[in-house]
Amino acid sequence: MSESAVIPPSSPSKPNQVDGKLNLQRGLIHQGFRDLAIKYQTRGTWRPAQPIICIDSDQDLWNAALSRLQSVTLPSLRQLIDPLQTLLNPSQFRTADGPTLEHIIEIQTGLDEKMDHLVSVAASIRRQSLFPVLPPDYDRGKELKAFSCQQLLSKLESPIQDLRSMFYHCFRTTNEFRLPPATDAPPTRMPIIRRRPSLSPESASESIALALKWLACSELGKIRYNWENELSNFGSIRDLFLTLIIPTPQEPKNNQFGVHFLREDVSRLAELAITVVRLTRLFHRKMVSCVFNLKTSPQAFSEIGPQQLQTLTNSPQVITETLGEIYENLLLAEGNALERISESILRSFSNMKHHFHSIIIFITFYVLPPLNHSLSDHPAPHNHILTWIATWYQLFCNVTHRYSQAIYSLTTPRPDEPLG
Repeated sequence: MSESAVIPPSSPSKPNQVDGKLNLQRGLIHQGFRDLAIKYQTRGTWRPAQPIICIDSDQDLWNAALSRLQSVTLPSLRQLIDPLQTLLNPSQFRTADGPTLEHIIEIQTGLDEKMDHLVSVAASIRRQSLFPVLPPDYDRGKELKAFSCQQLLSKLESPIQDLRSMFYHCFRTTNEFRLPPATDAPPTRMPIIRRRPSLSPESASESIALALKWLACSELGKIRYNWENELSNFGSIRDLFLTLIIPTPQEPKNNQFGVHFLREDVSRLAELAITVVRLTRLFHRKMVSCVFNLKTSPQAFSEIGPQQLQTLTNSPQVITETLGEIYENLLLAEGNALERISESILRSFSNMKHHFHSIIIFITFYVLPPLNHSLSDHPAPHNHILTWIATWYQLFCNVTHRYSQAIYSLTTPRPDEPLG
């Protein structure tokens, strides 16, 4: 009997061929994150495919840009980023199959598209001084629009920078699978800076969430948002002044370099400064909880100018920076520099009092009147808030007066110190 012909079965792809193809995909993903990091490296390198339109000069374009940012661009970026934390986990990325790697490449394409729109909006806002010399035909509306645009620009630049850092993080995470030199693309003119900080996808997603939260706020809500974010800095400043009263454990009490920690007058000034820190933090916390959390109409700020808005918005930062200057001067308060240091500290306190005086005027005459209706049903009515502010300001002035008296002791010669 003749032997029947045997048809050999089709041979499957060899494992090393499959692995080679998958590693090529991983290398392309690695290279894609590098390209994204370079493309969005700095404002000067942005080349968005979408047209750059001066949205700050056209109200309809402005509203359309804000709407698209809130409803499409930023939410889509978060949706694209969230899976990366798991997909790029080294162990999972190393064993990912073809469809999973294709999904990551699709995510990269989506990130590029949404980032392109994000930077096109940011590039559309011209950097400018908010308060130049005002012309005779000064237009309050244009100045307010310029202020809003600069605020938006600052809020967009933060997630753009964080996303760029995330691209670098992903680039480093997938570094094991970089393409060999023969396959790699030609070197770019702007290589990745090796020491660039990296950010995880989870942190970049949080940055976008904060930008979305800010965009959803009213003008009053935006002030509250900035004040809330700065409140924690008062605790950091307080801790700095505490080091002037209690020596750090690493520094022995007889260390000559730390003698200023033990000086009675500096310790007294540090104690008073902590009282000032607590009072200033109390003021900002009270305004956040009783004034800036109330709803108001868009017309509520029609009479307030952009300079006042910026002063209100940056108030906690201005105060903590001033307190930081006082701390730095107290560190130098020894020897023949006492008189110069005292003058500098007194100047800082004078600036702080002037700032709070301005803030209280803005709140009393610009913020509270439009909120009268809302405050009538609020646990802290209008008159109560004004009374609280007046009482607080009196306490603040009393403490700063005591501080001024105490600081003059720095320039009073001690019995054991030579005159002049």
